[in-house]
Amino acid sequence: AGSDSGSGGPVSTPCATINRGITRARDDGLTTVQVATGTYARFDVISGISVQGGFSSDFQNPDAGTSTVTVSTVGSTYSGILANAVRSATTVSGFRVNGVSADAGAFHQGVIVENGTTALTLDDIVVTGGSGAAATGVLVQGASSVALTGSTVGSGTPVGVGQSAYGLRVIGSSTANVTGGTISAASGVAAVDAAAQKPTTPSVLCNGSNGGNASGPSSPGGGGGVCA
Repeated sequence: AGSDSGSGGPVSTPCATINRGITRARDDGLTTVQVATGTYARFDVISGISVQGGFSSDFQNPDAGTSTVTVSTVGSTYSGILANAVRSATTVSGFRVNGVSADAGAFHQGVIVENGTTALTLDDIVVTGGSGAAATGVLVQGASSVALTGSTVGSGTPVGVGQSAYGLRVIGSSTANVTGGTISAASGVAAVDAAAQKPTTPSVLCNGSNGGNASGPSSPGGGGGVCA
């Protein structure tokens, strides 16, 4: 329970959503957001504000259970946690990210690290991928880097001909430093064999003969051959 109203934020009156807690921390000059056990909507990481899950409802016990984030979309992008241009030391820890079934043709990611992020640590994160094109547990892109420690990351299930799955996908001049934990990926979906799709030759070929030449300026030629 909590409220995203103007008074939300302190231990006595916590915010209802993680995104609101993060923006309140930024506005109040704080550097850490503590999250109680429960299920929450996706959130965006802000540079320099760490987010710690798993607290008891009174925030006295930091190991009370699981804080779960459910993947959803912003525009057409699926993610549970998005870190964009995080360039001051920031840690996200103690969360489970649950995937969903993405819309047809949409890419599915549990966590996205992008746009020059260079100072992010993901610690004790569990990602259970959903299903979609190029199903990915953690995607690192756009010249970014991330430290992944003690985490369990699964890709989810790829959907669509020729699609692959990635537990950890690092692209676009990015890097990832993995310590402990496990990373796994499901099998991809086979592409269509073009040779196998070649149309078959009919058992009877209908090659008609050429029509005869016209005998006058307005006389038609003879008909072509007939295939019975």
